Amino acid sequence: MSNNFTAVEVDIIKEIINIGGGNVATSISKIIGKKVHMNLPIITQLTYNQIFETIMPAEEVVKAVQMEVDGAIKGQFLLLVDEKNIIQFSP
Repeated sequence: MSNNFTAVEVDIIKEIINIGGGNVATSISKIIGKKVHMNLPIITQLTYNQIFETIMPAEEVVKAVQMEVDGAIKGQFLLLVDEKNIIQFSP
């Protein structure tokens, strides 16, 4: 984790992700009629290139959703699902 965040700030970010992610998991579960499991978040600060070098190889086909957060707190969330697992989101 970068030195840009204090331990308290990291805990706050994790809690926000837990709440939001839990809501998303519940909604997706209702839509597809299947259980959706969610792990505890890991907070890491990466450059744009590091995201793809670290998470998935460049040749990997993925489905992605990017969401921008605006207001008092600004940022972006990026959801990546590899193509072979996207079928699990089908009802």
